[in-house]
Amino acid sequence: MRLSMESFGAQMELRAIQKRNRDETKRARAAGQPKQKNRYGYQFVRLHPMSKVDHVELDPVAALIIRDVAQRILADETGMVTVHTEAVRLNRAGVLSPADHRSVMYGRQPKGTLWNPKAIKRMLISEASVGCLMYDERPVIGPDGHAVRIAPALWDHATRDALIAKAAAKRTGARAPKGEHLLSGLAFCGTCGHRLWVASRHKQNNAYGCTARVRGIPASAHCKPAPTMSIPMLDELVTEWFLVKYGSHDVRRKEFDPGTGYAARGDRGRPYAAPWRPSGGPVRVGRGHGVVPDRVRPDDAGDRRTGGCRKGL
Repeated sequence: MRLSMESFGAQMELRAIQKRNRDETKRARAAGQPKQKNRYGYQFVRLHPMSKVDHVELDPVAALIIRDVAQRILADETGMVTVHTEAVRLNRAGVLSPADHRSVMYGRQPKGTLWNPKAIKRMLISEASVGCLMYDERPVIGPDGHAVRIAPALWDHATRDALIAKAAAKRTGARAPKGEHLLSGLAFCGTCGHRLWVASRHKQNNAYGCTARVRGIPASAHCKPAPTMSIPMLDELVTEWFLVKYGSHDVRRKEFDPGTGYAARGDRGRPYAAPWRPSGGPVRVGRGHGVVPDRVRPDDAGDRRTGGCRKGL
């Protein structure tokens, strides 16, 4: 009997906690305040430790990383730079993943999680990148009918539209390289000449190894013992050789210029230029009725040509 009463009380307390959390989330969303985790590229600013979030601003480290990813994807014209290749590049360079970056920001130890291509795509095309308050992956609409903005934008709407087009799935028959290691598909055995494969090892770093003899290839019957080398060791040796041989060359990259962005902002409730008639004159805007058709009274024509203004217009 006592166990049943305690279980019933715990269940009631749990439901009360869940209701308070839901009510607080609704209140914060209606007030235009962030309630969940910070998006990658942004950080919460608190006036005092453990106090409520005062405002949201750009994270100088994370914003630089995600902007560089966006710039590399937009500047690519070969189709070989995708969210998959960028995830591999960031993992190889040892850049902290969004989860680990957040852990370090709040004084916790990173867990060594990796960058995910789908997560990078969501970061690039989400409207959170232009500073909008998000709920259920959609911007929160304020009382004025526009999206609520709580932070500076990582890039403008024109750049976001270009990222959506570049990150869209393409059925070209070819695929960008998705290897997780520096020499994936590029390392060959020095004894038999066949391609090296990645072999996993217990409690050690993975290694490049030749499996041609084990797979029964006749030309590799003499490849014994098969060469094996730790992946970090071989990657370091190849990197040093490459920098010594090609490190003095000029390194250039293309930059994406989003332009003014007026075309992308015209349908988002922002001010836009008044339309013009084909004849060159302005179109009058009616009071509460939108654009008035091209009808000009004869007595108004002279005033418009001379720049004057009649009373009552």
